[in-house]
Formats: sequence, C-alpha cells, structure tokens
Amino acid sequence: MSEASDAQGEVATFLTHYFCGRPFQSLMALTPAERAEVLAAGHVPNAARYADPDYVRTRQRVEDELRTGFEARGGRAQVRFPFYALLGRSQAVERRSPERVGVQLALAAVPGDAASFTFFDSFCLDPQFRRARGIEHPAVGEVHLLTELNSQLERWAGIPWSRPLWMEIEVQLWFRPDGLTWPEPSAS
Repeated sequence: MSEASDAQGEVATFLTHYFCGRPFQSLMALTPAERAEVLAAGHVPNAARYADPDYVRTRQRVEDELRTGFEARGGRAQVRFPFYALLGRSQAVERRSPERVGVQLALAAVPGDAASFTFFDSFCLDPQFRRARGIEHPAVGEVHLLTELNSQLERWAGIPWSRPLWMEIEVQLWFRPDGLTWPEPSAS
C-alpha cells in the first residue's frame, strides 16, 4: 500500500489499533456467554452497549455488510470478523478512553486485499445510526479496499468537512497481523 495523500494535508502513513487487554480481538467472534464473561471483567470501554440486543444485532448486520462489500470489491478475508483501526492517531479516542493502548501498523505493511475502509465509523452503514448522529456526507456508507485510499481521497477532496477527510477513516483489518511485537496488557 503506498503512502496516501490528500489535498487537505499530509495523510498519516500508519494505522492505529486501539485496544484494552490484548490486541486484535473481536467481541463479535465470541459466543454470547463468552462475550458476557469478557464484558464482566471490565476491560471493554462502552461495555453497556453490548448488553443491548439491538446493538448486537445491528453490529452483526453492519459487520456482515462490511464483509459483503469488502469481498464484492475483491477483498480476501482471512478472519471472520474484522479488527478495527484508524488512519493515523485519534486524540479524541485517547482522551475519551485513556485505558486503551494504541499500537501502530505501517500502512505500507497492510496487504491491500486484506483491509477495507469506510469514511467515518463503519456503523454509518446503518442509516438509523447516520440519521441519529446527523452525519451527512456523500462518502459515508460505502466500503472500499485499502488500495482505493488515494483515489477515494481525491474523489471527495472538494467537499468541505470540519477537518481533513483522511482523519475520518476507519480501517477494517480482515487479517491478523503477524510477526509484530505488541505490548503486554497491563495488570489492572
């Protein structure tokens, strides 16, 4: 994957995966009982949302749509559920959830056919979520391969937004990064 660029400034050349506990885990890959056990341990930010059956159903539907869109564009999933990352860093995430650890992965190290991205939160694939948050941008609601990053940034460069559009990109990793050293979870 080449370095991304944007008319609104230099685009980050890395992804940040934020997590508590161990990196690259998916609550959706667990059975409901396993998920409840993990949530009860208290290491998941915003854990209460997983107690809501509507949230879990919507999350499952969104992840199914992500996978369908990803594979329709030629992506090759190596895992059933994606791991999430952001293009660059998010000071907002780091302020809001200081217990999260962020590990970085060079954009160039990510296989182009094993990652997708969405503008804004992937939950924006859900029209009700978009309406509730007032997110009105034509780039929202589409799934792209990571190899399309430059062309998509160019496509939407002329549409104003409150900050550079690349700062609003969520990346879905459809593979488990190997060969990297991750920090051990803190014993809290």
